[in-house]
Amino acid sequence: MHVITHLLLSILISIVISLKYDVSLIGFLTGILSGTLLDLDHLYNYVRYHGTPTSIREIIQEMTNSYKQPPDSAVRYHTMAHELVGMFFFAIVSILVGYFYSLVYAFLIFLPVLGHFVLDALSVRMMFFSPFSGREFFIGLLKPNSLQEKLIIIILATTITSLVVLKALN
Repeated sequence: MHVITHLLLSILISIVISLKYDVSLIGFLTGILSGTLLDLDHLYNYVRYHGTPTSIREIIQEMTNSYKQPPDSAVRYHTMAHELVGMFFFAIVSILVGYFYSLVYAFLIFLPVLGHFVLDALSVRMMFFSPFSGREFFIGLLKPNSLQEKLIIIILATTITSLVVLKALN
C-alpha cells in the first residue's frame, strides 16, 4: 500500500482515539507518525537492492516503479519491522508505554502500526516469520496502486472529514 493510505488510516485511528480520550497535539502526531514512519524501513532494502541513492527523486521513482509491478512479484522492500517480529516489538513498546506513561499513548502507538500491518498483509507479499523463515505469504485481497486502493483512500478521507466536522460541531 502507498504511504498516503497508511497516513490516512493513521489519521483516522488517531481521530477515533481522540474522540474517546483527551489527546494532545503531540499524542495525535505520535499516532500519525507511528503508522506512517514504519515505511522508513523500506530504505534499508532499497539500498540493499539498488545501492546508495543519489537523490530523493531516485528513491521515489524506484518505489513508484515497484508499486506498478504485480504485488506477488514486485521487489520486497519490507524488513522484519513489517512482520510478526516487528509487531511483537511494537506490542512490547506499547505495553511499556502504557504501563509507565499512558494507556492512551500505547493505543496511539500500537493501533496505527497494527492497521499498517493489516493493510500490508492483505495487499503485498509478507514473510510473517522473518528472520526465522523466508517463507512468503501472499493474501492479495487488496491490490496496491489500483482502483481498490483509490477507493480505500476516498473512504478514509471521507470518514476523516466527517469525524473532524462532527467533532467541530460538538
